[in-house]
Amino acid sequence: MSAAGRRLGRYPRRERLADRCVHAVSVSTAIIAGVVLVWSSARASSYGPSAAVIRYVAGLLGMLGASAAYNMVAEGSARRGTLRRLDRAAIFTMVAGTCTVMLHGTVSTPLACAAAVVIWSVALLGTMGAMFRPGRHENAGLIACLVMGWGTAALLLWGPVATGGGLGAGGTWWLLAGGALYSVGIGFHLWHALPFQNAIWHGFVSVAAACHYVAVLGLVT
Repeated sequence: MSAAGRRLGRYPRRERLADRCVHAVSVSTAIIAGVVLVWSSARASSYGPSAAVIRYVAGLLGMLGASAAYNMVAEGSARRGTLRRLDRAAIFTMVAGTCTVMLHGTVSTPLACAAAVVIWSVALLGTMGAMFRPGRHENAGLIACLVMGWGTAALLLWGPVATGGGLGAGGTWWLLAGGALYSVGIGFHLWHALPFQNAIWHGFVSVAAACHYVAVLGLVT
């Protein structure tokens, strides 16, 4: 299979099967993890789970679900183009949701609100681009997601915030591990000539999302 064919989402049968297995495990695990997080958040607060937690869980499940739907649908399907747009758009909402829930639990309210406005503005632009101008600015979208993620990490590790409690030592390491895995995984996402490239990329995404989930769970509880 040529690199050009892989870039268009065409993979040998064994590679599609491997990728589907990765998605099946990721989605089923994320559903259980999402329920646990919402339940834990409700127990920790007399007001129930926060809007930030709900947005985070919705973004995570939306991203994994859209990716699974796109990558599992048969090649040549009339729905494939629409699912591809949703797959790309859901990445922005997942990143924004993850950044928001971490900011919500660690950063002083005015600063968190300002950062959240910037993050969701970028995510909205990215989502609109993915839906209405698909395939034209995908590399720019990846860069934007990295900037949102690492920008949030820099804010969370900023002296006045970090010394105020924040994520704690354990949460900080989970945060950095997830960011590093996402960043390294993008290299595999762009390495179209590599066999099983798509399954490897989605494996990196799943493990990185799990690292950030652990950080969020510790923050919520």
